[in-house]
Amino acid sequence: MNIFRSKRTGLDDSFEVKELMEIIRREAKRPIIESRRMDKNVNLSLAEKWLKILHFKQNPFLDNCSLEEIFRQGNKIQKTLAKKTLENLNNRKLHWIFDNIFYYLGESDTLQKSDFILVFGGNRLLRIQHAVKLWKKQWAPLVVITGQRPIYGKQKKSEAEVFKNWAVRNGVTGTKIITEDKSITIADNVRRTLNLLDEKNIKYKKIILVITWYAQRRAKMMIEKYLPQNVRLIRSSAFFSINHRLSKNRWYKNEYGIKVIFNEFLKMRIHHFLITNGIV
Repeated sequence: MNIFRSKRTGLDDSFEVKELMEIIRREAKRPIIESRRMDKNVNLSLAEKWLKILHFKQNPFLDNCSLEEIFRQGNKIQKTLAKKTLENLNNRKLHWIFDNIFYYLGESDTLQKSDFILVFGGNRLLRIQHAVKLWKKQWAPLVVITGQRPIYGKQKKSEAEVFKNWAVRNGVTGTKIITEDKSITIADNVRRTLNLLDEKNIKYKKIILVITWYAQRRAKMMIEKYLPQNVRLIRSSAFFSINHRLSKNRWYKNEYGIKVIFNEFLKMRIHHFLITNGIV
């Protein structure tokens, strides 16, 4: 039996169609609400403008791109995108795009009392720290934590277990926490969590989504496909400190940040392709 081993080591790495197919094979299943399948609930134009200013000929965000073309062009762009971006930091048009990328990806909503806080796992405590603050302010009675680790992750404890332990140590009642500890991607987070809530017969009308700012748009994009329109999603993004390499004014000044943010747009493009073509 062949055991798949990812070549990636972090969020900034590119990946191939083969890895995507392995990820899909491992992910949980859940039917998409068909009336929402063809909705284009993401806007990729900011990434296209970014590439245009830097004179890239490739555009993996075009509607007529095949899955293989999206990967081929995206990975080719990644090889020089950081270098070209860093060389053009004096371009005012780029700074307008970077500001708008931050606000678009990390957009948050006005908080409302909700049925639970859904916090996506990660390799930093930032997300659960934010979720615990919301719980202590009584925005929701339950904290639902989802996540095992990425397919390339090496940690032994699941992200959900680490987050739960931190939350309990910091004042959240253990009986007010639900964990899902098998998921490996945001799409998998969504499906496994909703499946688990169904199994537990937990009903909901409002959900607070907690995730790092750059992944908030993708999380909302994914979960919307599986929920009826009468379920309200309230985004509450977790933000880094001002000196962090993924903070608002620093992500585009370092290679890691540039790759992570571009990958977000690429992942949204890939997910939109998979969903609208009936692959998932």
